[in-house]
Amino acid sequence: YPRFAESKSHMVTSGVLPINHLTNNVRGPLDIIASHFSIRYLNRFYHLTLPLHGESTGLEGEGKAKELLRCSGKQLAKAHAVQRGHMLMGGRADEMRAGRKILKDYVDGKLCYCHAPPGLTIEQPGTSNVPDCDEGSGEEKLVLDYAG
Repeated sequence: YPRFAESKSHMVTSGVLPINHLTNNVRGPLDIIASHFSIRYLNRFYHLTLPLHGESTGLEGEGKAKELLRCSGKQLAKAHAVQRGHMLMGGRADEMRAGRKILKDYVDGKLCYCHAPPGLTIEQPGTSNVPDCDEGSGEEKLVLDYAG
């Protein structure tokens, strides 16, 4: 039989398994989601303050390296919970609640992820004649070029 998903986490992020029936950990699906987006995009989308550089990521620099930084699912859930004020006893962030909200946004299409189909490549920034989006517009453009 064909395999449609690599793991339970992939089935959750694909919308096959319901998010509300997750009883244990949302970190696996959140790691998948966090790997798809840059920290900069997640900060703008959720109005978070995930660090772009410094000691927490181990990377410093400007430009493209700064743009492509990723965070873990745990970091994303914790920052989302703190930003929204979802706290547990003892002052810990409610990562499960925040994680379910992020998963629902992803599965419902609010947090949109698209990838190029086979045969298409992504152009490097600055090599296209398409103008870049404004810094504050909240939109990112993906310029594709047919390679085959």
